[in-house]
Parts: sequence; C-alpha cells; structure tokens
Amino acid sequence: MKCEETRELLDAFHDGELQPATRAAVETHLRSCPSCSAALAAHEAVRAKVRALGRTPAPEQLAAKIRKSLTASDAEARSKASSAPSWRAMAASHLLAVALGGAAVFGLVQGRDARSFAIQETVDAHVRSLIDERTLMQVASSDSHNVRPWFMGKLDFSPAVAELDKEEFPLLGARVDYLANRYVAALVYGRRKHRINLFVAPTDGVVGAGIASTARNGYNILEWQAGGLSYRAVSDIDAAELVQFAELVRARNKPK
Repeated sequence: MKCEETRELLDAFHDGELQPATRAAVETHLRSCPSCSAALAAHEAVRAKVRALGRTPAPEQLAAKIRKSLTASDAEARSKASSAPSWRAMAASHLLAVALGGAAVFGLVQGRDARSFAIQETVDAHVRSLIDERTLMQVASSDSHNVRPWFMGKLDFSPAVAELDKEEFPLLGARVDYLANRYVAALVYGRRKHRINLFVAPTDGVVGAGIASTARNGYNILEWQAGGLSYRAVSDIDAAELVQFAELVRARNKPK
C-alpha cells in the first residue's frame, strides 16, 4: 500500500471503520513508514486535545432564562390544547402524517446507506487487491481466451472479457473476489502504472442503464449494467480516463 492510499484511510483506520483485510494492510504500511506513522500520531494528538477541552457549563443566569422560557411555552401549549375540542383527531392525523413521511424517509435513507456501503466495500476490495500481485491476480494473462474459461466452475455466471490493449488499457489478468455476499469476477486492467479493477456480477437491479459515477477515498468508481450483468470499475486514474475505459468495455461487450 502506498503512502497516498494510507493517508486517505487514516480517519477510517482511527475510527475502526475499515474492513479487516484493509486495516491489516494499513497497519503493515504504518509499521514500515515513519512518515505515515507520524501523520497518524499527529491526527491522534489533535483528537486528544479536542477531547481534553471538555464541556463548559452554561452560566446560571442563562440556564434560568432557558428554564423559564420552557415553562412558559409548556403552559401555553397546555392552554391551547385544552381549548381545542378536536385535539385528539388532530394529533392522530399529525402522527399518521409523520409515520407515513418517516417510512418514506427511512426507505430513502436505507437505500442510500446500502449503496454507500456497497461503494465502500468495492473500494476496500480494490485497495486490498493492491497489496501485491498475488492478491491482485489469480490468473495472469492478456488473452481473453485464457481468462474467460478460467472462471468456469468458479462462478455461476460467465463474465465477458474485453481486450483493450490497442486502446492502452491492457488486460493483465483476473481473480475471484467476494462482494455483496456473493462471489464476483474481478478483471484487472492496466493504465500506465495504475491498476483498474472491473468487478462483474449478475445484476441486482440497483444501478440504472446509464453509467453512474462516484468518488470515494481518492478513487473513482463507475457503475453500469448490460446483458444481465452489473459492472463496477474502480481506479485512482483520472475520472475522464475511467469513463473512456468504461465506454470501451461497454462497446466491446455490446451484443452483435
């Protein structure tokens, strides 16, 4: 793991939010890198100083004014409630509206959180694969006719494998990874000294027909669906280059 990648993960590392394999990679790098270890120490020192500040109690005069204001507001609310003959019906209607609105908001938040977790899981898998070539590729080959058959018996679907050497996105190899509670194909491509992981799995209907783009922890992620399969490309290359890569893959895999 490089210093740039490690520093982007320091916050999550400090908060205990990393996947076990990613956390282990960060710890390994910190043990051998004085610069990143110093950055983590500085980060922890700042947090310690903030915690040491504690909380300052409010002046008694201000606290008394707040209590008085709350008491007056409560008395006014009771007075209005007692003079309203249909307060029970109104309360019931308001509670119903809140419940319905809350259910809708919960559904939206739940969907957003699930997608955010999936994106982070994808980034973690990409970072984990960069530890060394053995974790990056289980089969090393630039020939799609070698890579695609390699998946037989390892997955319950057959991923399309595009060769993009002429476009300077050479196929390097592949592996089987585990994301979203299932085994997926991970196709590995190169771009100069960078690596692109293209994760392929049967579609779950979450991502639309177009290309959705996201950035997380310094990595660009593109998602799309085609031919009953869901694709996620992740890399630290420029976003425009990753879009170019995605469009090339989509064009190669388009049914003829």
